Amino acid sequence: MLKETNPTARYLSEQLRIRTEKNARYSLRAFAQNLGISPGELSEVLNGKRKLTFKNGLKISTALGHSPVEAENFLGLIKREWAARAGLVLAEEIQPAELERRILTEDVFHLVSDWTCFAIVNLTETKGFRFDHAFIARRLGITVTEAKLALDRLIRIGLVEVTGKKYSVSRDFILAPEGVPSAAVRKFHTQILEKAGEALVSQSIHERDIAGITFAIDPSDIPGVQKEIHTFIDRLATRLAKAPQQKKTEVYHFETALFRLTSPNTKKPTTAKKDPRS
Repeated sequence: MLKETNPTARYLSEQLRIRTEKNARYSLRAFAQNLGISPGELSEVLNGKRKLTFKNGLKISTALGHSPVEAENFLGLIKREWAARAGLVLAEEIQPAELERRILTEDVFHLVSDWTCFAIVNLTETKGFRFDHAFIARRLGITVTEAKLALDRLIRIGLVEVTGKKYSVSRDFILAPEGVPSAAVRKFHTQILEKAGEALVSQSIHERDIAGITFAIDPSDIPGVQKEIHTFIDRLATRLAKAPQQKKTEVYHFETALFRLTSPNTKKPTTAKKDPRS
């Protein structure tokens, strides 16, 4: 039985519990492997026998896909635990400018990682759209609270502008790729693939198209395949954008997934030894 003695241990224990509930065969060893630390160290941390180092804390935060604020909070727990061990008390006063920066960083993370944000932006291009939380919630199948949080985030970032009581989508908004955390991108695609799974069951074949092909490939051909996929997506987006708004009534998402099914073949081919008699 795990003895939880500090917030870090409780948090990691909860993360392990969530995973074992989803998969009864999921083990502490598997969790440690996913986090990038040894099973022995993880066991001692969960039992309160060892404190996480800041270095391993960074590694774990990345593995768990923390947003900037979540990472800051998690690493703050580790910092405070080490300070308490040394008999110190950390007093942190956040300046208004720093608080605003943290909120914006978190907003950008959620803008990319949460499918609802860009779904709302595209929903504004459909016939009969209203900047109303209940309307957005009903169309996207989310709660009114989720719709409000997403819309508020779009306003803070500047993707949606408010003039008096009038809302409008900014067409000048640019999100630089280098400013997007990779964890946010991974989270977004995970959500979208889950939505695709739901559509496979709930939507008819006349409403969706889910197809795929399995093939053997020379790895050197992959960049060319990726280029073809991106070219097709750009061409499709350009064509669909030209349709008049009064004819657009739904929001769709097109997702491609090109990935390896095999384990990497790292074994070098053996060279047959020459028979000295030949």
